[in-house]
Amino acid sequence: MFLAVRNGFARSVLVTFLTCMFLFQPLGSIDVLAPSPVFAQSIPYLSQWETNMRTYGSLHCVLGTLDQVYYDAERVYYQIADYTGDPSWLNCSQLAETVYRDQYVLPNNGSVPGHWNFTTGLRLDAQRTADAQSKTAAVLLSQHAAFATDGTPLAWTQSADYSREVAYAVVSYIDAQALGEPLRQRRIDLVTQAYDHMAQWFVRFAWPGPWQQSPQETIRLAPFMVGLTAHTLIRDWEQTKDSRLIPTLRLAADWMWANAWIPSAQAMWYEFPDQGQPCCQASGPAPDLNLLIAPIYAFLYRQTGETKYRDEGDAIFAGGVAQAWLGGGKQFDQNYWWSFDYVTWRSAVPAAADAIAPAVAITAPASGSTVSGASVTVSATASDNVGVVGVQFTLDGTNLGTEDTTAPYAIIWSTTMVPNGAHTLTAVARDAAGNRTISAAVGVTVSNTVADTMPPVISSVTAVSVTSSGAIITWTTNEPADSQVEYGRNINYGIVTPLDTRLVTVHSVMLIGLAARTPYHYRVKSKDTAGNLTKSADFTFKTTSSTADATRPPIALTAPMPAMTIISGTVTVFGNGGILA
Repeated sequence: MFLAVRNGFARSVLVTFLTCMFLFQPLGSIDVLAPSPVFAQSIPYLSQWETNMRTYGSLHCVLGTLDQVYYDAERVYYQIADYTGDPSWLNCSQLAETVYRDQYVLPNNGSVPGHWNFTTGLRLDAQRTADAQSKTAAVLLSQHAAFATDGTPLAWTQSADYSREVAYAVVSYIDAQALGEPLRQRRIDLVTQAYDHMAQWFVRFAWPGPWQQSPQETIRLAPFMVGLTAHTLIRDWEQTKDSRLIPTLRLAADWMWANAWIPSAQAMWYEFPDQGQPCCQASGPAPDLNLLIAPIYAFLYRQTGETKYRDEGDAIFAGGVAQAWLGGGKQFDQNYWWSFDYVTWRSAVPAAADAIAPAVAITAPASGSTVSGASVTVSATASDNVGVVGVQFTLDGTNLGTEDTTAPYAIIWSTTMVPNGAHTLTAVARDAAGNRTISAAVGVTVSNTVADTMPPVISSVTAVSVTSSGAIITWTTNEPADSQVEYGRNINYGIVTPLDTRLVTVHSVMLIGLAARTPYHYRVKSKDTAGNLTKSADFTFKTTSSTADATRPPIALTAPMPAMTIISGTVTVFGNGGILA
C-alpha cells in the first residue's frame, strides 16, 4: 500500500494505477471481504462501493491537513481494515491519528468545537493497541468539547439547529464509557434531547415551509443531519434498547422517502428551506450525503424485516455510490463513516415479521376510584419487543384525546365534560407492525358538583287581602328561593321590602303603609342558593277607601199621602231620598 503521498500529480498517478489494478486483475485475486457473498451480491453497487473504498482510501492515506480527517478518518480506516481483513490499512489510521489526536485534540486539552468531537477512532485505537494517549484524548473530548461539558445548560442545545453537536457529544460519552468512564447523567439528558430534535423535524414540524405545524424551533430540516442523529440513537439503543428508537426512525425514514427523496437525482435534497435562497424552497440534491442516510433504512430492514426499507435503502445507497465525489478527504470519510453498518445490516438475515403485540396497562387513575375536576391524569405503561409506536386512551369506547407517541404515555382528562356516574377507561397500544393490544378496563366514578346557572321560575303572582293601607303579595317558584317585592305608585317602583332570606317555594310578603284608594305597581324577586336571581313582570292592584259607610240614610214617606185610596194602576212611592220603588 502507498502511504504519505503528498504530491498532487503523484496522487493522480496513484489513483489511475490503483483503479486499473482493481478493474483488470482476476477476481480471485481480490481480498475476500467480510459479508457473505450470497447476501452481499444482492446489494446494488456494492462492488463499486468496495472499489471506491480501496481506490480513494489509498488516495487519502496521507499525513494531511486537519480538514482531510474530518468525519473521523481514524475510525474509517479501522473499519476498512476490519472489512478487508488487511491490517496494512491500520497505517492509514495512524496517519489520521497523528493529525487529529496529536496535532489538534491533545494540544487543546480536548477543548474543540462540538462539530469536531470525534472519539470512535480514538476509542478503537485505545482498545486495540492499549495506547494510553488515545484513551486520554477520547476522554478529554467527552469532558471538554463544546456542549459536552457537564454543566453546559441544556437550553443551549434545545433547538435541532444543534443536533450534530448533541449527537457527537452523546457518542463521546458512549466511547468514554467503553474506556472505563462512568455513565453520566448528561448522556441520558442529551439522548432525550436528540429524540426531541427528531420530534421537531417529524412530529411538531417546527421548521419553516409548507409542512410547518407549530412555532419555529429550528431553521431547517437536513436529511444528513437526521442521519447523524439516527447514528447516535442507534449506538445508544445498542446498550439500552430504548423503546423510542424504532418508532422514531420509522417516522423519519417514511417522511424523508415521501418528501425529501428526488427520484430523478437518486438523492435527498440537501436541506429545506434552502438557507441560500428566500424562504421557502428545497435545495438541490446532495448525493455526496446519501451514505449518511442509507444506514437508517438498512437498520430498520434488519430490525423489522419490512422489505420497503431494504428497497428504499438500496436506492439511496446506490445513488450515493454512483454519484458521490470522493476526491476530498472529508467527502471520502463522510461516505465511509457508517456505510459499513449499512452493508452489515443489509447483508444480515432480517428479523422475522413482528407478530408480537405490545403489552399495555393503565397506571392511573386506580380502578374503582372517584375522580373529578378538569385535570385528571390518565397514564399507562406500554412495551413491545420492537417498539411501541403510540398509545391511544379511550373513554367508554371512544377515543380520549389524541394518540400519545412518546413515553411516558399520559394525557390530561377533563371530567367536567362527561356526566357524573360510572365510566370506563382503556389504553390501546400499537407497534410499528400494526399489532395492537387493549389494556384491562379501569372503572371510575365521575363526581363533579354541577354548577347551577338557572334562575328560579316565578309563577302565580297575585295580590290578596288588599285594604286601604296594605296588601299581601303571594307567588310560587320551582325551587327554594328567597322573597322580596318592589312596589310603588308607578312602574319605577321606588320601594323595596326587606329581604326574606328563608328559602321557600311558596312566597308571601305583606305590604303596609299604603295610601287608600290608590293604584300600585309591583313585581316580585327571588334568588336561589347559587345566587341566580329572577324578577317577575309588572303587576298592579288598588287599595280600598279609608272608612267603610255603615249608616242607613233616614227615609220619610212623602207619597202617597196617608189614608189615600188607590183604585188601580201603578203607584210611585217617594221618600226624602228620592224614588224608593
